[in-house]
Amino acid sequence: MEAAHRVVHRSGSEGAVFEVGGDMITFKGSREDGVGSLFLELVSPPGGGPPPHTDPSEELFYVLDGEFEFTLSGPAGLASVRASRGDSVVVPKRAVHTYHNAGKANGRLLVFFREGERMQGFFEELGDPVSDPVHWTSSGPPPRERVIAACRHHGVEFAGPAPKT
Repeated sequence: MEAAHRVVHRSGSEGAVFEVGGDMITFKGSREDGVGSLFLELVSPPGGGPPPHTDPSEELFYVLDGEFEFTLSGPAGLASVRASRGDSVVVPKRAVHTYHNAGKANGRLLVFFREGERMQGFFEELGDPVSDPVHWTSSGPPPRERVIAACRHHGVEFAGPAPKT
């Protein structure tokens, strides 16, 4: 028996929206769509981005707008890559990595997590729902205790300084 195929369409303004660690994310493809991966749009203010960390999924970043600095661990140690509009960066599962918006305005990324179930749970637990994405401004990182609990529950580990609040 062939599995049923379901096409999911979401307009540019649709998708669950959360603020996570000072960035705004919008789910564009998630477990509710019947897939195991996670696809999201991320808006990061100047200087925004997470501390160095690992997570349980391969990630693909595609820069829509802005300039981002990515730092990744590899066989030769740490490497930094500057990425701008149209560039992509692939991060292997469990690789230490971080990014930050190196521009002077909000930057936008598309982010794909191959194994999205845990990452979606992480963002839902750590994030705060955003009711008005058009007028959103970053409120900064969540309380440290909340970050630690979400990381523990979803397999994310910090590889640098602990987040400060």
